[in-house]
Amino acid sequence: MREILPVAARWAREGRPFALATVVAVRGSAPREVGASMVVGQDGAVFGNVSGGCVDAAVAADGADAMRDGRPRLARYGIDDDPLHGIALMCGGEIDVVVRAIAPGSAAARDLVALAGAGDEGASYVVGTAGAHLGSAWLVGRDGPARPADPAVAAL
Repeated sequence: MREILPVAARWAREGRPFALATVVAVRGSAPREVGASMVVGQDGAVFGNVSGGCVDAAVAADGADAMRDGRPRLARYGIDDDPLHGIALMCGGEIDVVVRAIAPGSAAARDLVALAGAGDEGASYVVGTAGAHLGSAWLVGRDGPARPADPAVAAL
């Protein structure tokens, strides 16, 4: 996630709507680890990646959908039964990706700006991966709020 923070923070400060996609689970062999992220601008601009290219276009489309309807989503990508036409990870593993819209001026936008400014000084970001928490996120620092004690929340 850290590699996309400068761009995400800049877009948030500029008041640009965008979507944030983050790998929240990996099973088997996958090109990126939990926390790998990409941002998708309303204008179609993309920065970062969640899969090294295998499924990034599909995740970008999910980001556009999230911005359009405002609903977070959890997508699972793995081996597809139709590798010629399907969207799949060719390395044999599976990844779960949470995609959510970041609205201008929202708490999520402010958290991303704060996280970018915190550097590696004890701040972390957690994302809800299921149920009522899906798409929710919390900036957790040394003196900040505690992470929800719920298995449906991934620390990044």
